Amino acid sequence: MADTLEFNDIYQEVKGFMNDGRLRLSKAGLMYKNSKTGKVENIAAADLSEGSWRRVALGHGLRLLTRTGHVYKYDGFRESVRQLLSFDIGEQPAFELPLSNVSQCTTGKNEVTLEFHQNDDSDISLMEIRFYVPPTQDDGGDPVEAFAQNVLSKADVIQATGDAVCIFRELQCLTPRGRYDIRIYPTFLHLHGKTFDYKIPYTTVLRLFLLPHKDQRQMFFVEVEKRFEGKLKKNMSGCLYEMVSRVMKALVNRKITVPGNFQGHSGAQCITCSYKASSGLLYPLERGFIYVHKPPVHIRFDEVQCVNFARGTTTTRSFDFEIETKQGSQYTFSSIEREEYGKLFDFVNAKKLNIKNRGLKEEWDRKAEEAKRDYEKALKEYNKNAPADVPKKEKKTKGEKKTSGKADKKKLVKSASPARTPVKTNTVKSKEFVSSDESSSDESTHKKGSDEEMASTPPSSDSD
Repeated sequence: MADTLEFNDIYQEVKGFMNDGRLRLSKAGLMYKNSKTGKVENIAAADLSEGSWRRVALGHGLRLLTRTGHVYKYDGFRESVRQLLSFDIGEQPAFELPLSNVSQCTTGKNEVTLEFHQNDDSDISLMEIRFYVPPTQDDGGDPVEAFAQNVLSKADVIQATGDAVCIFRELQCLTPRGRYDIRIYPTFLHLHGKTFDYKIPYTTVLRLFLLPHKDQRQMFFVEVEKRFEGKLKKNMSGCLYEMVSRVMKALVNRKITVPGNFQGHSGAQCITCSYKASSGLLYPLERGFIYVHKPPVHIRFDEVQCVNFARGTTTTRSFDFEIETKQGSQYTFSSIEREEYGKLFDFVNAKKLNIKNRGLKEEWDRKAEEAKRDYEKALKEYNKNAPADVPKKEKKTKGEKKTSGKADKKKLVKSASPARTPVKTNTVKSKEFVSSDESSSDESTHKKGSDEEMASTPPSSDSD
């Protein structure tokens, strides 16, 4: 038998959901890597106390029990692998219920109800199961209550023990939407709202992200696995997003991922786009992509098969960015502004990701170059056909502008005033208020009167 055995397409059962991954067995212990999240789980050989080989729905499975009582299940083996592992099969149980998956235990009349933690990745989950406990004639106590207390002592029930380490009042959240009081306990996170309460165990979070919003006024804080280690100062001050990040980092003892050197066309570290029916922001990181906020999507570079730049379905002013993973999944981020194409293409090319259609960039660059040449040609023709002796308009000085403005205003007022009706009087009219016809008629009348006056005057006789 080889020193190391490696198996692909092995499924690990976690709260009813089968995670796909790769299993490696060696003399030192066991290593399992989740294909979806990239999480690596190591179990030392000295920590294992028991192992069993069994027939399961997905072929054959391996069940391991540690000295601390934790059970690990790996399914998807072939029958021929059994000879390599050399495990013997003992008594076959009808079924088993890991008490670490139990979230609550309640009692009724002659029955006990077990409620289970839900796995968000599973489409179908076991919600609860009920056991009938027959009554007994012994006076030793209630068997139903004794059974429930025995389960609760070993179950993973989320309970608040003691005061919260830190409380953030009325914090605005996007998912779940609304204002919540965030109470941080040693083992879980409690979101207390007016309508709903949420309890998030630290073991269900994978990563922490601090992402700047495109408007430069808000910050996204995304938590995707964490464990409680570290201490906090009694008094801390700073921005709200900074305080939340520092507290979560101290509690979970993990680094917080922030965007790298990418800058889009507008200078922001993210790209506005749409995923499915929701609009959000896509952040190119140093080791992957993350989309927020509905739903949050994190894709690592090591699980990317290829990327594709596709034309928008409704307009040529936008394009779609498609990511195909090695597991066969495809993520399409649509309605990205065309101006972001060059920045995103250069980023993907620098990260050495496989680009499916490199010809799209060359086609767009060619069309842009053709449009530029057509514009320069049209401008040259226009300048050639324009008359060369057209005098240029002289710029008016500040004083001339004011004078011209006053004259225009005065002229406008004069033209807007009503025309004056001439009044017939014996006084001589000014030519400024008399039309040419009236002026000529008055002159003729005045001349006629003078002639009559001269005719009526007798001629003077010269005395001899």
